Amino acid sequence: MRINNTLLINVLLILLSSCNKVPTTEPTVEPTLVPTVEPTVEPSEEIYYLDGLASNLFVTEVPENIVCTYRECADRYTAYAYTQKDGIVYENIDCVIPNVYDDGIHGLKRVDSFSCEDADHSGYFNKLIISEGIADISKIIDHIDAREIYYPSTIKWMNFVSGWQKRDVETEYRYYNGTVEQFNKVEGLDYSSGGLGFLEDTPWKYPFICLDGIAYFDVYGLVPIS
Repeated sequence: MRINNTLLINVLLILLSSCNKVPTTEPTVEPTLVPTVEPTVEPSEEIYYLDGLASNLFVTEVPENIVCTYRECADRYTAYAYTQKDGIVYENIDCVIPNVYDDGIHGLKRVDSFSCEDADHSGYFNKLIISEGIADISKIIDHIDAREIYYPSTIKWMNFVSGWQKRDVETEYRYYNGTVEQFNKVEGLDYSSGGLGFLEDTPWKYPFICLDGIAYFDVYGLVPIS
């Protein structure tokens, strides 16, 4: 009988000790969801080059006030921007000059030069944006009727001869999409030849806002031969 009592006491002690223990619960870990399907990525259009101009820089839309003329000698186009064309006066508009063009005859070619035609000196641009790739700007620099002009980093020549002309607006800002060092390599086209006159000794300095500062382009006044 004593042995049974001892066994009973031991069992009771074991039960009591187990009741005082707090069961430990393992934290529930959220399962990591790994996608089984790779995301679909649209392949980017392959970039090709047309006379050194990358296709991702192509500006193909031609505004109605722009005329692109093919130059057979250079196998290129010149873009002419009109502030007045076919009886329409273009005022306070933004205009982007294309850098490639296809007239349906000569195929897709570079537009490498730009000029601005302002018949009767009517109309003006709010913003005139000359696309990258254009290298030659033959229009007299202060005869472009635009409040703001954006020049590409690819310019090699600009007209540095000035002359009097009635204008609807004055250009407030000229931007250059390159550094001051790059701009200082831009050369001037002189259209004063042909016996029209001679250049003044002291130039006007026209400021251009570059990516890293202000650069200046010398523009000389043309004195007519009396």
